[in-house]
Amino acid sequence: MQERNEVIFAGLGGMGVLLSGELLTRAAARQYKHALWLPNYTTSQRGAPCNCIVIISNEEIYSPLIDQTDVVVVMSPSEYGAFGKRAKPGGIIINESFGLTEKPDRDDVTSLEMPAIQTAMKRGSMMGANLVAFGFLLGVTNMVSIENARQSIEEKFSGKEAALRNNMELFEEGLGLGGKALP
Repeated sequence: MQERNEVIFAGLGGMGVLLSGELLTRAAARQYKHALWLPNYTTSQRGAPCNCIVIISNEEIYSPLIDQTDVVVVMSPSEYGAFGKRAKPGGIIINESFGLTEKPDRDDVTSLEMPAIQTAMKRGSMMGANLVAFGFLLGVTNMVSIENARQSIEEKFSGKEAALRNNMELFEEGLGLGGKALP
């Protein structure tokens, strides 16, 4: 486990981008001294760009404003141009593969394609792609324990048994996909 991890989730409003960041922050708060979630709703309307920064650290976090991060998760290919450059050299860019036409042009990062939308659509709805993405991220990075991630999902969806079961299954699928993504 690294002492500090920084992640940006980017996409369009309504895709669960902010929820993915919130779940990571909840999980991280169980094992790190500091966990910060900074959501950016932009125009606060469905379909508009949105993103969030998550910083988890055992050292004090002096500012939530960062230019480049260890990992960038791009849930909508339209946001790659704005956020692909925000991964640090040596970092990871995880791109949603559905609709991806612009291939990453950086050779100083690990670039991975993630089928989150297709995985969620197998269940009949795009909803839940964010849980696939959350699982995929942890399958690739192990930045928080899987048990803490599961507990954060259980907390968030407690009292909503069908949603909890579906979201947990999607998380597990994403986790498996992420575990196979690195060469």
